Amino acid sequence: MPWDDGLTPDKRDIVNDGARIKIVRAGPGSGKTTLFVAAIRKALTEWHDPKAGIAALSYTNIAQQEITEKAGHIPPPHLVTTIDAFILRYVIKPFASIVTGSPDGVRLLPAPVAQYYDDEIQVGASRRERGRLTEVTFLQHDTNGNVVMHAKTGYGSTPVHATRRDAVLTEKRQFWRRGLVTHSDTHYLAFQILHDRTHGDAIARLIARRFPVILVDEYQDTNYFLAHTVKKLLAQPEVHGLAVGDTDQAIFEFGGAHPRLFDDLEALDGARAFPLRTTHRCPRRVTAVATQLAHSQVPIQPTDQEGAVLLLIHQNDPRVLYDAIIRLRQPGDRIAILARRSDTIAHLKGHITSDFPGGCKLVERLSEAADTLNFHPSKAAQITSSELGYLLFQERHPTRTALERRQITATSWRQATWRVLSTAATRRDAEEWRDWVTRLRPALREAAQLVNQPLDDATINRRLQATQAMNVRRHPAQQVQAVAWPDGTTLDTVHGVKGDEFEIVAFYCPRPVNRGRQRCITTQWWNPLQTEERRVAYVATTRAKRVFILCVHQATHDALRTQQQAFFASFHPPEA
Repeated sequence: MPWDDGLTPDKRDIVNDGARIKIVRAGPGSGKTTLFVAAIRKALTEWHDPKAGIAALSYTNIAQQEITEKAGHIPPPHLVTTIDAFILRYVIKPFASIVTGSPDGVRLLPAPVAQYYDDEIQVGASRRERGRLTEVTFLQHDTNGNVVMHAKTGYGSTPVHATRRDAVLTEKRQFWRRGLVTHSDTHYLAFQILHDRTHGDAIARLIARRFPVILVDEYQDTNYFLAHTVKKLLAQPEVHGLAVGDTDQAIFEFGGAHPRLFDDLEALDGARAFPLRTTHRCPRRVTAVATQLAHSQVPIQPTDQEGAVLLLIHQNDPRVLYDAIIRLRQPGDRIAILARRSDTIAHLKGHITSDFPGGCKLVERLSEAADTLNFHPSKAAQITSSELGYLLFQERHPTRTALERRQITATSWRQATWRVLSTAATRRDAEEWRDWVTRLRPALREAAQLVNQPLDDATINRRLQATQAMNVRRHPAQQVQAVAWPDGTTLDTVHGVKGDEFEIVAFYCPRPVNRGRQRCITTQWWNPLQTEERRVAYVATTRAKRVFILCVHQATHDALRTQQQAFFASFHPPEA
């Protein structure tokens, strides 16, 4: 089959262009994978060097599989793989000793294994802010050239404090000298290797001779250190390359990706940019909404279909969305209900009711654990362990190392956790909240004794307070299904469906609050200093092949009507 079989003229012209580095800004549904595969096939038809090959790199395993299926069998010395796998095989394994000092090379710790390494270190200004060394990730360099790292602690993901940066890097280097690396480590080390003052240029030339053609898919999602590693290879004069992506769809900024990394490629010698903005997916009305969200302000050329867009109002009840989907769906439709956060998806799938009357935070959390036990036992244990750790030694999610430091075995900690959880989950007929709290007090004392930790009555009374509002009956929790969504409906975050497409797409935005990531979309999507949320909305919108529904709270609807009038006007009249 000819390499250009079924290829549109604009894609054929791009593949045939003589630019050394071709940068394709491909809009959603524009056929970028088709173009990418055509570039591979054309290069194969012209290949004559048996010792060198083509490297076709993708960001995810799913994208790699799609490329492989469409391209067919690609024999050695050519390679279709992920960027991660490529740098591990051709940069890290052969050359890691240059920067790690490990004489025997390095071994990658897969994420499921790395989480069991309890090398713990202080990462915040406070001694309480500690995290596993294997969960410290590398994001980028700041304006002063210092490496920016993030760590997981009992308080959530947090930047490594500037005063702890050198100490964390020192511990990392000792970890590497033992011959161990995590995925994030490999990104940072690959950058260090190829930018080493003594050996970096020679290594880049060596890899360029092995792969004189390098093709990269979804470049906009590539994180800072991987992007600069690939850029160093594309900068080699003997390399011809193709980078495909869309800065409007860059939604992995939390992992170190940023649209400017894609823009930077245009500065390479011999680079030329090509627009690919005609979508084969989105109809006119959908592209009109998406164009309002495009940070680049570059319009998308739609299909010849009209399509439909709706702006729905909910009052924390998704049944209005269900009714619209039932009315609009057609036989064979794929339907996706998307949200920004996983807890919103959990709400749409169903939720556990609670009659907690308010008051003490510890009472609320232990009640949540008790209510969750029958539905999600692992989550119930995690909540109880977190609250017990904070009560006894002010440390949430204590690691095995943290427990051993206090001479607590994992077995005794599980016993203590279960003592509290089993007491909290035990039901008694007609029991009031105040009586339930009273029963928890001796369970907490016994848990402290099981792990030989001091816990006096004053601390318990201060943390475990029974308020006047608790003089009411405590009812058992129930798991309530939100609505019976049509069979086969996908409920997922936007990140979970990137690269997919559906006839009907609904983006559900919960009631806005004035904190965290659940602020009003009029604040988040049009924030000039932080554009990632707007790009996430753009990706959600452009998954739709026929119908896009934006389902928002009344407060959000009113804010859009007054503050984002052009965007508001791109929808059909709102429905209540």
